Formats: sequence, structure tokens, C-alpha cells
Amino acid sequence: MIKIGTSQDVVHPDEARMFAAAAEAQRVTGAPIFTHTTAGTLPLEQIRMLRDAGADLTRVLIGHQDRRLMWEDHLAVVESGCSIAYDCISKEQYQPDADRITFLRRLVDAGHGERICLSGDLARRSYLTSYGGGPGLSYILWRFVPWLQQSGVAETAVHQMLVDNPARLLTWTTAA
Repeated sequence: MIKIGTSQDVVHPDEARMFAAAAEAQRVTGAPIFTHTTAGTLPLEQIRMLRDAGADLTRVLIGHQDRRLMWEDHLAVVESGCSIAYDCISKEQYQPDADRITFLRRLVDAGHGERICLSGDLARRSYLTSYGGGPGLSYILWRFVPWLQQSGVAETAVHQMLVDNPARLLTWTTAA
């Protein structure tokens, strides 16, 4: 995959060049592009830069959108053809999981389940139970998924967000 990102609330010139380069690399390789948004900001600007540079938006995942729960932005991300990452699950200091579930249910109910990927960005030792921290890598499956299903999101939609959508993004053939 190709990983790129922007700073919080501003795109620096070197970041804009990297987005153009990422789109070119995607055209050559067919690889998916995963983005980092600092604190969930600038998803629409990222999409604009990638679209203007000729990226295949159906092969783009816009990251950390559950850090900043802005319905209009989330809807615009999925309507652009990009996928949206709710990848800060369990990080209540940013947004309550209950609010994440509300947004996920709205997106699924609006017919955008095929554009959602769920994960936990838990790279610090303090997040890992094996080091005495938490919530741990199993949190999404043992805690979050049951809450999501109790809210009315079907098991098939959960499977789509956890398995099918990431598999689609991470499977590709070399571009011609």
C-alpha cells in the first residue's frame, strides 16, 4: 500500500507533492492508497488532491475519520468513492465509542457499508494488555462489535466492515 498524510488543518507544499506522487505511484502499480489525517482534519482536501492528480478514488482509504465526527465530511468521503477508516476505536479521549457507533449505523443505513473499514490504531505499548495497558487488540471483537450489533447493525454489515472491505482494498493486480 501507499501511505501518505497531511498535517492538522493545513497542507504543506511537500505534503501536496507527496499526494501527487502517491497518485502517480498508484497509477503505475495499482496499489491502494491509505491516508493519515491529523486529528481527522482535511479529508476532503486529501480527496481533492488525489482526484486532481488522477488517483483511482475507489482504491483510497481516508484514515482517522472517527477522531472528528463530522457527518457532512463522512458522507462526502464515501460519496466520493473513497473508503472511510474508523480506526481509532476504543480511544475515548478523542470520541466516545457510542458516538462512533451512531455514525457507523447512519452510514450503513444510508447504504455506504461497502465503504467503511474498522480497526484499532493501537501501536503504543500503553494500548496493549500484554504490557499491562489496554484496551488491547481484541477490544474491537469482544467489546465494540457486540455494541455495534446491539445498536442494530447487522452481522453481515459488520463482516463487510471488518473483512470484505479491507480485503477488497488490499487485493489488486498490477496496473497495465
